[in-house]
Amino acid sequence: HGPTPRQVPGGKVITTGELRKLMEREPRPYVIDVLGGGVHRTIPGAFWMPGSGPGDMSKDEEERFAKAIAAFAGGDKGRAMVFFCVDNECWLSYNAALRAIAMGYTNVMWYRGGIAAWRAAGNRMAQSDPFFW
Repeated sequence: HGPTPRQVPGGKVITTGELRKLMEREPRPYVIDVLGGGVHRTIPGAFWMPGSGPGDMSKDEEERFAKAIAAFAGGDKGRAMVFFCVDNECWLSYNAALRAIAMGYTNVMWYRGGIAAWRAAGNRMAQSDPFFW
């Protein structure tokens, strides 16, 4: 936990307003919460993938992540995906976004402000439900 970059190489950093607009469109982007730990309040409709954001994943964990992301994308490397974590000092979502970009996904977004920014803007919250990947 500490200051994160303001950009993600090969991806796009989005704001709360941009995420809200994206979530109103069809097809909706896959919004992926990578926060570790226990059940928490998160963005409604987000897939919670605990353990998918460490910078030092094992080969098996990376393969599981790749399979989960491929399932979301349905074979479409241009499918919009948004990764987020707790706040702008959480590296987990940055790591997950970089990992997806390295796998060839071309429409990867990083919601740097995460849950804290979503909540601060007065948006509705939901209880996380782990996506078993």
